[in-house]
Amino acid sequence: MKKHLLPLVVFSIAICSFGQSLNDNKELNNFDSKISVYPNPAKDFIIINNIIDMGVKEIEVFNVIGEKVKITFASGLRNSVTLDIGKLSAGIFFVRFYDHAGKIVDTKKISKEL
Repeated sequence: MKKHLLPLVVFSIAICSFGQSLNDNKELNNFDSKISVYPNPAKDFIIINNIIDMGVKEIEVFNVIGEKVKITFASGLRNSVTLDIGKLSAGIFFVRFYDHAGKIVDTKKISKEL
């Protein structure tokens, strides 16, 4: 029984510590945000809408232990972007959006399927 408890505790600590860093500047899934991410859960890609409306310049994807696994930049006049997540492993990820000043605009949680 004890063999199964240790990994669960370590995993829970990693989520809590990363969750706190997600909320340093903005709450997770900011209710004032107009940013939408779909489909969720996703398999190969996600579509992100309203990025220009929210002043988004940079989009980063983090795994549950806080490692940055993908980064992209909003460019031009497109208000939406399609982000390829097909090479990521299955699991939970956080998509963080930054404005031109480097401040966090919003963070969305997504689920990646195989």
